[in-house]
Parts: sequence; C-alpha cells; structure tokens
Amino acid sequence: MTFLLRLPRRPVGVAATADEHERITSALLDAPLASGYVKSPPAASQKRRSAAPTDEKIRRLVRRLHLSSSDADLLLGILRQILWKSRSANDLRGCLGKDSKALEILLEERRRERKL
Repeated sequence: MTFLLRLPRRPVGVAATADEHERITSALLDAPLASGYVKSPPAASQKRRSAAPTDEKIRRLVRRLHLSSSDADLLLGILRQILWKSRSANDLRGCLGKDSKALEILLEERRRERKL
C-alpha cells in the first residue's frame, strides 16, 4: 500500500501582512535604482519593453513568495542593508566625481577598517 505525503504550500507560521509585502516591494523597487541596475523610471511617453511595468512584476513576485511574517522581516532586513551599502558607496562616488584614484584609496581604507 502506497501513501502519499501532501506537503503544505505555505510556510508554517503567520503569513506576512499586506504592509510587510508593501515594504518588501518598496525595497525591491529601490534596490535596482540605487545599484544602477535600472535607470530612473521611464517617462509616460517612452515605450516599455514589456507589457507590465517593473513595479507590477515585482509586486506579483512578492505575492507569489507566500512569505511568513518572520521571513518577511528577514528579507526586509537584508534588502535594507544592501540599499544602505549601495547608497553609501554611491554617495562616496558622487563626492569624488571622476577622481577614481582617490575613490580606490578611500574604498581600500574602508575595507581595512572592516577587517580590524
């Protein structure tokens, strides 16, 4: 006799709230802009490459993840740290302009500080 084990589709625990989903979505929308992965949002007159804009795709992705509240908190913390690091590096680059030698020196000093 064969028994089939049915696995639950949702993680065990309390499901993430709509507010947690929105905060994750917001962070996921900010990250590609801060990192330079995507340019600023296109103007209404510009053509889109796909049927759905990026923000809608990210919203759907977050909903499909079926995150628990604790997983949502963990993911949001990771995204916030990535954004903080990306923004601080971008701020440093903006202050130094095109002086790449000075930028490399400052970045190397920061790396050394972290290892201490």
